[in-house]
Amino acid sequence: MNFKKINKLIPLLILIPAIILAMDNTSIITKINLRVTGENVENDAFPGNSGVSVNQQFSEKKLDDAIKSLNNTFYKQGFLFAKTEKMEKVYSDDSSQVELNIRIDKGPQVNFGTITIKSDAIKTAYYENLLSSFTDKPYSEELLEENINRMLILAADSGYVFAQANVGKINIRNTDDQVVADLPIHILEGDRITIDEIEINGNSYTRENVILRELPLKKGDYYSKTIVDEIPQRLLKLNIFSDVKTPAIALTRKNKFILSVGVEEGNATTFDGVVGYIPENTSSTSGSSGFFTGLVDISFRNLFGTARSFDVHWEKPDRDSENFFLRYTEPWLLNYPIDVSVGLERTVRDSTYIEWKGNLRNRWRYNHNFAIITALERQVVLPDSAANKDLRLVRYAQTNFEIGMEYDTRDYPINPRRGVFFSNSYTFGYKENFGPGYLLQEDSIKVNESIEILKVGFKWFHELFRNQVFALQMTGNQVKGDRLQITDYIWFGGARTLRGYRENQFRGNIAAWMNLEYRFLLSRNSRIFAFNDWGVYSFKRNNLNVQEILPGYGIGIRLNTGLGILAVDFGLGKGDGFSQGKIHFGILNRF
Repeated sequence: MNFKKINKLIPLLILIPAIILAMDNTSIITKINLRVTGENVENDAFPGNSGVSVNQQFSEKKLDDAIKSLNNTFYKQGFLFAKTEKMEKVYSDDSSQVELNIRIDKGPQVNFGTITIKSDAIKTAYYENLLSSFTDKPYSEELLEENINRMLILAADSGYVFAQANVGKINIRNTDDQVVADLPIHILEGDRITIDEIEINGNSYTRENVILRELPLKKGDYYSKTIVDEIPQRLLKLNIFSDVKTPAIALTRKNKFILSVGVEEGNATTFDGVVGYIPENTSSTSGSSGFFTGLVDISFRNLFGTARSFDVHWEKPDRDSENFFLRYTEPWLLNYPIDVSVGLERTVRDSTYIEWKGNLRNRWRYNHNFAIITALERQVVLPDSAANKDLRLVRYAQTNFEIGMEYDTRDYPINPRRGVFFSNSYTFGYKENFGPGYLLQEDSIKVNESIEILKVGFKWFHELFRNQVFALQMTGNQVKGDRLQITDYIWFGGARTLRGYRENQFRGNIAAWMNLEYRFLLSRNSRIFAFNDWGVYSFKRNNLNVQEILPGYGIGIRLNTGLGILAVDFGLGKGDGFSQGKIHFGILNRF
């Protein structure tokens, strides 16, 4: 053997792959001829972001990936037999340019045929009712997996946690006018799981029975995946936990199944403080100086770990007005999901009258989303002598009967990403006017009158993009009666209703407002947002109908800090300049 000649060939053999690689890396694609199932299509690029297009540098790997991607697209459309019949590369003389000639045969489109279901425990009819209509639909593994997941969820909700689905051999057959795929599906449910024990973790202060009574599953029930997944949302609505872990099912050495629920307790005492500053009204002839407004809510939400609550509220919306109330709530009355609260409220309005209210309120939680509200209230209004004479306000006592409902699907009430909250209530009031006598006589006021109040509230939250939420809130109120005075009206404006205006700046027997927010969620309890508020009110004065539309806009932030959730809103109202904006500041000390 001539080893000298072989040694001379070795460098040449090494250079050949390098030359080919260099040619591959320097050739520019000048034309792509793509033929699919007999149709001539000349494209400058492959579908999608493949990187294979005219005037681009040629890459063998990118071409292979692009063809695989295209065939995979056809496969998802039901063309199960799609294949590449030809892949030709035509180089120029100097190999600086390349023309691609590709032919792909999609083959016949395969549709779903007969789906046969077999199960070991649950009746097949229940599974069949869940299936989407496969008739004349192209075969798709995604659609098949979606329907199999529905069947497995049904099995898991029936206690078969470890159910599996086996898809048998697919039978491709020709019919008169199409090609179809018949599929046998076997659901192996396995053993049905019963919850033998429920284990609560993380509750150092809250009593265990308080958590157990809120759970939709009890000891001895069959496991249900859908119901178990609802547990975190249900417990978070108690407003005593900062976080609830997704419950897990575990098997002990004694072959018992334990449902483990982990909670993280929040601050049982909440403090919500808001301070507002109203700047000097330069347009006023009286030259009134600026002043502060304030609101304080203190709530003991988990007294002695029993979920009992005691609330204290104080609010000063302007110089001459004040509101104060106390409320105690007893949950689960007589071990039924009925929350009973008693309250006492005192209101001073513009130094013209004092209003006292005592109420008894019941909230029956029909399920974790729906509740029925009933209330009985006694109201006493005591105007001063100047208000009797100048504003024609009478002293009266009124008994109110209220019935309403609430529907709440929000995932996390403090900072929701999705869900709906709807409330509606109707109140009938029986009013007894008792003075002063001259006012009843001069204005021909009846001693006994009736009043009706209708309230509607709606909130909607939708996550448009990741951590970006659109929030909509609408509130409507109407008061009807033979003779209405300002003590009967709905008062609104300020931090919680119509930002950009003073607290309780407006009143009317018809009052409605809408709040629009675009939120950027920073964390579980933090967000920044821009808002646009709209309000409208109407009432009669001197036989004239007074009404106004009120726009407002601004920005706000809710920031989770060591002290609590910091809340700051800056709003501008109708005709306001920047210096006339209203600033609302507060701390929500919840978690």
